[in-house]
Amino acid sequence: MSSNTEYLAFLAGASDAVEASASTADKALVHHDRGVQFANRKQFRAAIAEFDRALAINPNLAKGYNNRGFALTALKEYRRAVADFDQAIVLSPSFAAAHNNRGLARVAMTEYEAAIGDFEAALRIEPTMALAWHNRGLARAALGRFAEAKSDFDEAIRLASHLANAYHNRAVCHTALGEFEQALADYERELALDPRRAVAYFNRGFVHSIRHEWEKAVSDYTRSIHRNPDFAAAFIHRGEVFRAIGDFEAAIRDFSDALRLSPNCARASKLLDESLAMLQDAVTN
Repeated sequence: MSSNTEYLAFLAGASDAVEASASTADKALVHHDRGVQFANRKQFRAAIAEFDRALAINPNLAKGYNNRGFALTALKEYRRAVADFDQAIVLSPSFAAAHNNRGLARVAMTEYEAAIGDFEAALRIEPTMALAWHNRGLARAALGRFAEAKSDFDEAIRLASHLANAYHNRAVCHTALGEFEQALADYERELALDPRRAVAYFNRGFVHSIRHEWEKAVSDYTRSIHRNPDFAAAFIHRGEVFRAIGDFEAAIRDFSDALRLSPNCARASKLLDESLAMLQDAVTN
């Protein structure tokens, strides 16, 4: 959701002295703007309390519903968020951000077709909204419509070439379509924009694994682990590469680390048992 924070109204707050002398409408905006400040600091409960106060004063403040819905989405209270976006749209039908944000809440609830309708509504209002193109791509990819999703990510990148998530998600589509060179190129672009992304190294490692480029795969999984030492899946995938090249001791270490991080992971447990047996066979023979 972080890529959509620009849909909060970044407005300066006001002091208590200003509130005391403000009109009723202005008081609503004071509370609204304080809510925005709290949301920008990821203090979403405090933000919601301020949006509640704003809307109690002015129940026709469309952006108040939109921004409260945004905060509720951040707290994974998706049904309440959708209700707020609904009200924002009733009050302001051309509020493109509210359509987009409702779509994101619906994606989180796996209501992908409804989400696509929301993103398309946003795009009818604001055809150059890069995030709406990107988000429709997310919904289409979740439905397995990878070629269509890729086109959406293409347009998002054309409109906003700095969107690292768009390169990442287009790379996922390329991978699903067997377009591995293009996927690798997109992960390169993503990492040029943000080299801290553990999941980008992980996914690039996966592509190298598919191509049996074992050394590159190990390198990327290792980079992923360095950036997120709690990434159990990276240990599992690196362990599988080590097993594929016959380094059973390294594989055992990785599967053991994965189980340390995720003790109930049946896949890691199975792979560990198999690798222990393979090592025993290799020693015996």
